[in-house]
Amino acid sequence: MIPKIKVFQSFFSVLCAVMFYFFFLGFSGAEERSSIEINRSQVQEIEKHLLEQQEELLSVDTMEKGILGEIERLEKDMATNRESLRELSSKIKKISGEIQGGQRRIQQLNKSSIAVKECLKKRLVAFYKFGRPGYVRLLATSATLQEFQR
Repeated sequence: MIPKIKVFQSFFSVLCAVMFYFFFLGFSGAEERSSIEINRSQVQEIEKHLLEQQEELLSVDTMEKGILGEIERLEKDMATNRESLRELSSKIKKISGEIQGGQRRIQQLNKSSIAVKECLKKRLVAFYKFGRPGYVRLLATSATLQEFQR
């Protein structure tokens, strides 16, 4: 019987070793499963965080496009305003030239008017000296240049 017991003991020890191995394998498998589950939850958290960041990037991208569109519109407005400013500046230069021409014409007319007045003074003096007194009074009482010429 002793040989049967030794065979049984060796069989039992092998069986215990196998059971011990599977027992620890089961625990390590459970640990692996729990670490896999932890990793899955971490992956899900990371994916969730990435989706949130992607949404933020999309909203920032949308805002950036809106701002760029506004900048483009403002640049177009600025270009239009610059063109209007150039046109107005050229009109101002043209009108300033016309004003200066008008002022020169006024100066010429003032000089001409002074010359005509001097000439009329001389004629009135000559009329007074050589003419009849009625003409001088008629010329002196005329209110406008047309009356004076008549």
